[in-house]
Amino acid sequence: MRRALAAAPPSPRAAAPSDEKRPPRPRSPPPLAALLAPLLLVRLAAALLSPIADCDETFNYWEPMHFLLYGEGLQTWEYSPAYALRSYAYLALHAAAARLAAPLVVRRAQFFAVRAALGALSALLEARFARRVCVWASTEVGEYTWLLLLSSAGMFHAAVAFLPSSFAMLAVLVAWTAWMDAAAPRASASLKARAYATAIFAIAGGCLIGWPFLCIAAVPLALDAIISLGPIKFAAISMRAAAVFVLPSAAFDSYMYGKPVLAWLNILLYNRSAASGAGSQLYGVEPWYFYLINLTLNFNLALPAFLLAPLVLLATRGAAAASPWRREARSAAFLSGGFVWLGFYSAVPHKEERFMSVCYPLLCLAAAVAVSEARAWLSSRLPPAAPRAAAAWPRLWLLPALALSGSACLSAARIGALVRYYAAPLQVYSELHDALSGGAYANQRLVVCTGKEWYRFPSSFFLPPTARLAFIRDGFDGLLPSHFTSPAPQGSRIVHSHFNDQNADEPSAYEKESNCDFIVDLELASDRTHRSATPAWHVWTQHRFLDASRSPSWSRALYIPMISDQYNTYADYVVLGRKPRPSWG
Repeated sequence: MRRALAAAPPSPRAAAPSDEKRPPRPRSPPPLAALLAPLLLVRLAAALLSPIADCDETFNYWEPMHFLLYGEGLQTWEYSPAYALRSYAYLALHAAAARLAAPLVVRRAQFFAVRAALGALSALLEARFARRVCVWASTEVGEYTWLLLLSSAGMFHAAVAFLPSSFAMLAVLVAWTAWMDAAAPRASASLKARAYATAIFAIAGGCLIGWPFLCIAAVPLALDAIISLGPIKFAAISMRAAAVFVLPSAAFDSYMYGKPVLAWLNILLYNRSAASGAGSQLYGVEPWYFYLINLTLNFNLALPAFLLAPLVLLATRGAAAASPWRREARSAAFLSGGFVWLGFYSAVPHKEERFMSVCYPLLCLAAAVAVSEARAWLSSRLPPAAPRAAAAWPRLWLLPALALSGSACLSAARIGALVRYYAAPLQVYSELHDALSGGAYANQRLVVCTGKEWYRFPSSFFLPPTARLAFIRDGFDGLLPSHFTSPAPQGSRIVHSHFNDQNADEPSAYEKESNCDFIVDLELASDRTHRSATPAWHVWTQHRFLDASRSPSWSRALYIPMISDQYNTYADYVVLGRKPRPSWG
């Protein structure tokens, strides 16, 4: 009797702790609409609130697009036919969104319409990407990826930036989504071929219309496509994709420049000269760790998760809880694009924050994988009959929840800092636009000047047609943009002698201060004099702007309500008008 009792199977009550320790069944991916709605809300908010972070965005993209639309704007040396580094075809794609907003009352609305269109497109592609990750890896990894995309400060400003690097980022979202379709275990041969073709076309469009350096991040995708499709089929698809994008863009660019032009080839050749200390190095060089610091600001806790992802995958490779998708060799290739990009650009002397935009979605994906796999590995380390195993299981889910919520809070603080500290240029130019568009100034030809703050000019969309931007000498000694001298295409075909590729100062770019009707300036405490204190000028409007040199690094990097302002120092971002002060009208 005792032996029979000993051999009896355990009761359900005795097995409960072990059963409760088992992970839940895989969940279905959330609906696309559920992923899209929050992304769309955040991206549209960014379109309205995010300051322009780089003067290249204004002078190399917003200004020449304004020229395409209205026949006037500022031209940089890159758009001179002598160099032809930039593509008008890329501008024309965005001008279509601007034309839809043309019936609106003010031109400034077109600026925000283009931004909103970029943000909405990014939100859709991000939602599709995250949902595809749910299918390819797991719903857990896909949701983590989505949360990082939604909350990160980097995606907040990159998604609405009118920059080729952001355009390339959108191409990455399309390409990697299609690549995951091609990698589906049950995908038919025809479906795989179509998915690879979509990925190849997306990369080709991103390279040949947007930014040719995108091909570096796409190396893992290309190698996998060559292995899967064969080199001949891969070459055939690539040639078709190149023809689709090169022929129309080259035709339009050649028409605008008045000579045969391949803008993507010109920019590649120009950057090749950086090895000799010329080219992009003229605009500054940074140490190899520059991007690690920058990515810390934009992704905070997600950055170490991204960097540790390879180690996490290696450490958990043999774990019983390893995810099924990891058994495929191409899984490492999916995650490697971000590391290839970061490694390559960390070795390039000239560095810009916007260059990292391409790898933002891949960073979020790798970080999500690292967090998910680390949690799964920890759960597998719990002995089946361990005491309190059932209670330990929820705590393991609490770890990624704390990490992701902490990352979101830090990102919100970073976004708050960007908007609160640096929004003044958009605000003062908006107020200036409204003031000069009516009343006593409605039909007057006016000159709006700026000096040391030239690089924060948000674009001619923030000036009425009767106003013109001019530059006055105020400490800057490099090459400034100049106005297109006639509408397109005549204005874009003229080779001006005042342009050069050495960033050398050009005296003809400056206006006499006596010819200015208004001056936009940042009055810092370190300035020897303030124009607002002189008899000739009066403050028309002003907004607070962070004085970074007099504020602690932590409080200028993050905005913490009721705390940061106690440590920060602010300056006045002002619009000055000549005395006597007339009415705004």
